[in-house]
Amino acid sequence: MENLVREGFIQGVIDITTTEVADYIVGGVMACDSSGFDAIIENKVPLVLSVGALVMVNFGAKDTIPLKFQQRNIYEHNKQVSLMRTTVDENRKFADFIANKLQNSSSKVCVCLPEKGVSALDASGKPFYDPEATGTLLHELQNLIPTNGDRQVLWLLNSVIYRNYQLQDF
Repeated sequence: MENLVREGFIQGVIDITTTEVADYIVGGVMACDSSGFDAIIENKVPLVLSVGALVMVNFGAKDTIPLKFQQRNIYEHNKQVSLMRTTVDENRKFADFIANKLQNSSSKVCVCLPEKGVSALDASGKPFYDPEATGTLLHELQNLIPTNGDRQVLWLLNSVIYRNYQLQDF
């Protein structure tokens, strides 16, 4: 996608699943790199961003998870994909990474923060439910991203209204 943005083929981005940031910072298998979001910002492409699945790190089969993470909260999605729940400190780092990128944007940016968890696994009663860790991510983003007429941080419910607002604002 970043190459398509650089080449001018994409005139706006809706990125609602940013788990690649968690993988980059913690060491998962679907990571972006330090240049994540740079093409969008450098090319002044409007961005609607959310934090879908940003409270988990992606790994392959359970036996491929690094030893240092074996005692963490792991969810085996299937035989080839395992997910690890992130911590308060990790979530703080994700917010820092995203906020540092977005503060350099001179185009329209809307960050949509879901009020009821960032994935189906993060909802109340589910394996990754951790209101403190998720709350840290969401509140840090709200506090760290400077807002202005072109840069907003909105709290929305996880629903059709949430998806429709993302599209309407864009």
